[in-house]
Amino acid sequence: MSYREIIEVHPELRRFVLCYWHIRAEGDQFTFRHLPKVQNLIVWNRGGVVWVDSHAVNEKLFVLTPQTVAQEVKAPRANLYGVSFVNDGLFRLTNLPGAGLLPEGLKQTLETLTFYSLESFSIALRKKMLSTMNFEDTPCSRAMDHILRTKGCETLSQVYHECGVSERTFQRFCKLRIGLSPKQLVTLTRINYYLEEVLEKPEINWMEIVVKHAYYDQSHLIHEFKRFARMSPTQLKHERDTLYHHIMS
Repeated sequence: MSYREIIEVHPELRRFVLCYWHIRAEGDQFTFRHLPKVQNLIVWNRGGVVWVDSHAVNEKLFVLTPQTVAQEVKAPRANLYGVSFVNDGLFRLTNLPGAGLLPEGLKQTLETLTFYSLESFSIALRKKMLSTMNFEDTPCSRAMDHILRTKGCETLSQVYHECGVSERTFQRFCKLRIGLSPKQLVTLTRINYYLEEVLEKPEINWMEIVVKHAYYDQSHLIHEFKRFARMSPTQLKHERDTLYHHIMS
């Protein structure tokens, strides 16, 4: 299995687009555990049918929205190109309520996008997004930036106070533009900031993570992680079946 990515560095786009990526795997047995991230993905499938938790995704162009629990992904003869949106980047491209929707005109344009490599893919897509996306700043998008910057370790009350946004306004913003509640957004952000450490290090100092990431205690951390990964951190380290493990192996 091969994986490559190009990080977005354009001064306007990088706030809303994380990266462009390509996954390629030969054979019919490529399966991995997809761990939730605070990202909306648009995926171009140039390989076999993709299965997500036993549901077949037959489209050659599809959207993956943020989930709150891990999913099993099977991608036989995988040849997937994609773009990962952060903040409310996908909404700014589509201008449609509800994460996961693509306007018909935009969908047709993206389906006919011409590219032959990850580099040409990123160039063509960047050009389209720069001509289409709305980059206007809002208090709610600043609140999302604040949550990412503080690694999900502040309470929502602190976020609302710091960013001058009301609880109800931010709830509507999150549901409409990214498909998550504010609480889910904070939880996923916090877990993903220490996830690589959990997956990579042979020995974990759990109390250090508890303190650093503002958990009440270790049982609070384990309980939240189990809901996220469908298993404990120790079990996940043993299974070694995430996309991260495939990339690093």
